[in-house]
Amino acid sequence: MSVDRAPLDTAALRDSATASHDADSLTAAVSYDTPYAARQHEELDYHHRTGGPKFLESALASERDVVARLLQAQIRKALGS
Repeated sequence: MSVDRAPLDTAALRDSATASHDADSLTAAVSYDTPYAARQHEELDYHHRTGGPKFLESALASERDVVARLLQAQIRKALGS
């Protein structure tokens, strides 16, 4: 979801998106691996024809209910209920 919201120029930013997880610490992350990814995410004054700033935050906010349901299902599964 955040990939569709990321700025699109050469596609390098979108192509650098990676999802990762750590089962031991129960964490997951979505990251972008370009030298300018953080700046593109944070800079509100940049203007793009496609995509824009806060692409990670806006994707999470728009999918908050889905994320909550996924977490609830995994917690129930882990608890055996």
